[in-house]
Amino acid sequence: MNVIHLFRTGTAGYGLERNILCTLPGLAERGVSVTAVGVTERRSGPAAADFVERLEKAGVHWIHLETSGRLPLRLARQLAEVFRAEAPDIIHSHDYKCDLGMLLADTGRAVRMTTIHGWLSRTARERLYEWINVQCCKRLDRVLVFCEDYRRRLLARGVPERIVRVIPVGLDAAVVPREGTDIRAAWGVPEGGALVAQIGRLSPEKHPEMFVEVAAHLSAEFPDARFALVGDGDMGPQLREAVAAAGNENVILFPGYVRAMADVVDAVDLVVNCSSTEGVPRTLLEAGAAGAPAVATDVGGVPDVVDGGVTGVLCPPGDVTALEDGVRRLIGAPALRERMGAAARERVATVFSIETCSNRLIEDYERLLPAARPGPGLKVLQVFETGGKAYGVERTVLSTSSGLMKQGIDVRLVVVEETRWGGMDGHTEARLRECGCGIDVIKTTARLPFGVAKALRRIVAREKPDIVHSHGYKCDIASVLSRAPAAKVATLHGWCSRSARERFLEWLGLQFNKRMDGVIALCEDYRSRLRRRGVSDARIRVVHAGIDPNLSAPRRRDFRREWGVDDAGVLVTQVGRLSPEKNPQLFVEVAKELRARFPHVMFALVGGGRQLETLRSEIGEEEPGILLAGYVAEVADVFRAADVVVNCSRTEGLPGALLEAGAVGRPVVATAVGGVPEIIEDGVTGLLCASGDADALEAGVARLIEAPELRSEMGAAARDRIATLFDSDKCAADLAEVYRSLVAQRASQA
Repeated sequence: MNVIHLFRTGTAGYGLERNILCTLPGLAERGVSVTAVGVTERRSGPAAADFVERLEKAGVHWIHLETSGRLPLRLARQLAEVFRAEAPDIIHSHDYKCDLGMLLADTGRAVRMTTIHGWLSRTARERLYEWINVQCCKRLDRVLVFCEDYRRRLLARGVPERIVRVIPVGLDAAVVPREGTDIRAAWGVPEGGALVAQIGRLSPEKHPEMFVEVAAHLSAEFPDARFALVGDGDMGPQLREAVAAAGNENVILFPGYVRAMADVVDAVDLVVNCSSTEGVPRTLLEAGAAGAPAVATDVGGVPDVVDGGVTGVLCPPGDVTALEDGVRRLIGAPALRERMGAAARERVATVFSIETCSNRLIEDYERLLPAARPGPGLKVLQVFETGGKAYGVERTVLSTSSGLMKQGIDVRLVVVEETRWGGMDGHTEARLRECGCGIDVIKTTARLPFGVAKALRRIVAREKPDIVHSHGYKCDIASVLSRAPAAKVATLHGWCSRSARERFLEWLGLQFNKRMDGVIALCEDYRSRLRRRGVSDARIRVVHAGIDPNLSAPRRRDFRREWGVDDAGVLVTQVGRLSPEKNPQLFVEVAKELRARFPHVMFALVGGGRQLETLRSEIGEEEPGILLAGYVAEVADVFRAADVVVNCSRTEGLPGALLEAGAVGRPVVATAVGGVPEIIEDGVTGLLCASGDADALEAGVARLIEAPELRSEMGAAARDRIATLFDSDKCAADLAEVYRSLVAQRASQA
């Protein structure tokens, strides 16, 4: 595989150059032939010599192009010559001017892609460049972003969802410059004093004036602390004057641009980021890798790096008071700094390792190469029922659809909306609209799906799909009754079998499953149950529901703070509908027993459902440590806040809640039902017990409450297991292969 990376560079090594130094050598080590085409502006001087030397030493071929002028016409001519000589399979650009040059040049049959590193949007000129960047993106084969925030911003501006992919930027600590300088001594930090730093350009979007204000307020409270603005920029002179006028020049330091960043992050006790806009700030990654916690504004990709309450503190942008409170809290608590710093180091090593990110980038390259493309794209209708909230089925369909679109499959959602349950809430509808698929909504109040089948028949006639993939008995029946000429697939998400009515519906759904071309079982347990009930083995495929192992959606809420769990407290939670098959009464029973032994533990039952009021009366006011939180849309934030996750279910498919818990590194105590043992490896990623066994469940939860190191060890193993077995892209690729085989099978029978 021959790949050209195309980027503008200059004499100083800022974020883009450090990203390149981490990415390109990692690709070369894995057998990719990499050429770096560095474009410099005549007025700004050549590329930094050590930057070029490091690339060449890593086996990266270096080509230098010098250009001038604001329009990239000359650059396009230069690039055309390079592309003819190098004959790349993939051209990977890194900014708007290089994107334009690439689009204007003759690229032959090469795949064209770009990475969005960040937008500032401060001036009319910068907003124009941003607009040009977006227009270029719409004409490329792939657009990579480092964080979920930028993915959403691209989709909102009309970039097709199928070409946008989130791949975190990797960090190779070896490329962070180091000179061995004793920074604390050089900067005059008193023995035992805290060193607090903001690292980056002294420019308006970084808001260094907020850092100065925070430092000025805290210097009297912590006289041995020192506050350093590490970097240079246009705001430097005015900030120095303001600090000198206030007499704080010995407390608030201006060391300027420091090349040896490893020496800086090793020396600081905590880092601060006051930015109003960010991509994924490399300085926070480098600080986290060195074990420094962060106090940062909740913007852009910052929440992807800083896990609020775990690896640092997140604050609303522009809120000086919140920043000051966060810095005060960490300066005054060395043990908390150490604990958060250790968690930051683990998070960077796990989520942002150069190995993980390089492998994901290579996988994406291979998927884009013409030889790897599967031929004509398929069109799929995903048909599912919703009553309002985004529970398991809705989240599975959304995750699967996103993965399928990355496979080049055209996905359209057909949402059967049960209006007698209140219809979709705003959050669920927004998530469906945001996913980038086309959407049809069929509203119904009827228990029988004849009206749904009629509406679906019209949609099928209009869309002419290759596959109709239904989810739930009502949609399965409608799919068969619609007489669609497409291949029909059903996914079995779960059976409750609590009442005669539910057992009848289960039986009815099975009769229609037997008429499908394929039936997807989410776990081996359901495959066995389908076989026993007469579904042909040839029709059954096991395809796991996938999840993004990095769970890149940014944190929206800090539930530890909302629920009053302090830094020394432990949060135990169960997430799911409050319905009999989830057995929330067992969770409450265990919580009551353990509260007497562990008064510092909060037990939170998260979810809505018919049993909410019954449970509320059962718990009563005398149990302040047991919280009925109700339905929460931000489920990932609940798991990030939790220390232990519990699942008491009597029956399960492949619970998405446990996949999400594992993806953020939380150990689980769960009943060994359905597909749960395929997610939880007993004794390794969590603890399993028999369904309904309150004593075993209580013992498992108590064991994890008492052993924070075991929680950390199991959580890390859970994260690895999810990334290996349940990666959303892998699962989507497996499902896409099932689709293709069924379409080919149907064509051969025609």
